Amino acid sequence: MQSPTSRFVPLALSLALAALPAGPARAAPSERVEPGDPVPDLKLTDQAGAPVDLGAPDDRVHLLLFVRGEHKYEQLAAKDLHDLAGVLGASALLPHVVWVAPEEETPTSDLGLGCELWFDQERKAVEMLGIIVYPTTLLISKDRKILKRVPSRPPNYAKLIENAVKLELGLIDEQEIERLQSEQAEAHQNGSDHSKARLLASFAQKLAHDGKLEQAAMDFARAMKLAGDDLQVVLPYAAFLLDLGEAAEAARLVDRFLEQAPNHSGLRVIRARILAKEGRLEEAASLLEEVLPLTPDKAPVLFELGKLRAAQEQWQAAAELYREALQLLLDERHP
Repeated sequence: MQSPTSRFVPLALSLALAALPAGPARAAPSERVEPGDPVPDLKLTDQAGAPVDLGAPDDRVHLLLFVRGEHKYEQLAAKDLHDLAGVLGASALLPHVVWVAPEEETPTSDLGLGCELWFDQERKAVEMLGIIVYPTTLLISKDRKILKRVPSRPPNYAKLIENAVKLELGLIDEQEIERLQSEQAEAHQNGSDHSKARLLASFAQKLAHDGKLEQAAMDFARAMKLAGDDLQVVLPYAAFLLDLGEAAEAARLVDRFLEQAPNHSGLRVIRARILAKEGRLEEAASLLEEVLPLTPDKAPVLFELGKLRAAQEQWQAAAELYREALQLLLDERHP
């Protein structure tokens, strides 16, 4: 089973690599576009090599699915988008498949989406957008702004895309999304305390990401009350405490579990982050280097080591660690 930490590493890797000093072939961080920014000229072409664009603003949401091949996650993401387009109709949603720097002859597959193929032959678009994981789905609003960027295909991918599109189209509002989440939680009421606690912790992480810290804290408290011995609850809660500046409380929580599982990679990663917050960078690095050969879940450990080396301005070492972590994740998804 994938660890709670490794589920979020692809996105974190995207952010970390974007923060490294850019080489001449990459767009500088200031040149990259983020959610809320107008869509620039992405330098995309059609199969004949002619430039293409999104056209003038209209009442449709555009979805760009950036792919490198026809692997499992690309195919699953394409199926989800195809199903959503079938429900909402062409007047509301327009998907595109964007092939990124294909190495062989020009691909002809639209992965079943039934759409026109676009190409990013020189990787200009992915550099501007900071894309390093495939597939990545880019949602573009009716007024041609970046709405959302979804790397890989997380477990809630279909619902995440559907809610974002419906919110943009005015079919639902934020309160409706929260109601749907509550209904999902109700559907799990007959499950075990551990399953309910994990679901609450997952909701709390999303709320924290959206800046709703008070509500996130309440959900984490409920999750810990239900299953305070479950590491799939403890780890995100400890990370939440650390991000709130409650390093001492996070340390007490993590240390209690490290006594029982001293080589657990997720616990070590959080403990290293606590040490780094205290300025003890080498101690943090040593903690991670000790556990690296002992854990099968190496990507989160490599990622945190990369962050530490970047904090020490060891840019080359940081870049190598990030890329090694990313390669492990890609190998897991496309064996």
